[in-house]
Amino acid sequence: MNNRRTTNIPAHKKVSKKGKPFRVSAHPRNLGRKPVRRIIFNEGAVRVSDKAADELSGELELHGSKISRRAVELARKDGRKTVKDRDIKQAASEFHTSFHKEK
Repeated sequence: MNNRRTTNIPAHKKVSKKGKPFRVSAHPRNLGRKPVRRIIFNEGAVRVSDKAADELSGELELHGSKISRRAVELARKDGRKTVKDRDIKQAASEFHTSFHKEK
């Protein structure tokens, strides 16, 4: 089964060639398309497809969860329940170092 939600666009706005309303795929993740598209546009893209924005969103969530997991470990190691900015910074620097070694 497909895990993507679909949303109907009102029929008066968009109709397919067969006369049925278009169904737009909405990404199931929390990170929206608009900020992700902005990231891509800021890097010089002229146009960005929805699928490209969804793909980058998934990658950002994946890498963000890895960094967050390490930050939680660092906070617990220091005897804290609160994750602080320094934990995120250290986890991100470790992640970037290991990420570049993989290539």
